[in-house]
Amino acid sequence: RRLGEDVSDDPWTDPRTIAAAIAKGFLDAPHFKGGKAGRGDVVTRSIDGACRAVDPSTGRPLTESERLARLGA
Repeated sequence: RRLGEDVSDDPWTDPRTIAAAIAKGFLDAPHFKGGKAGRGDVVTRSIDGACRAVDPSTGRPLTESERLARLGA
C-alpha cells in the first residue's frame, strides 16, 4: 500500500504500483528469473502443502517480514 499511496487512490489495484512491487521483489516468484519485469530471486519450497519462501542457504521457511527485510523493505 505504501509503495503506491502517492500514485493512486487504490494502490492495491493500480497497475503502476503492482509493476513497481514486482520490479522491487515485493511480489516475486522463481519463474520470474531471467524475465524483464520480475526479479525471480525468491527461493520457494512446498512445506506441509503450502508454497513458502525459504532461506536459500538453509532451506528454513521465512516469515513474510523476514523475506521483505532481506529486500530492504
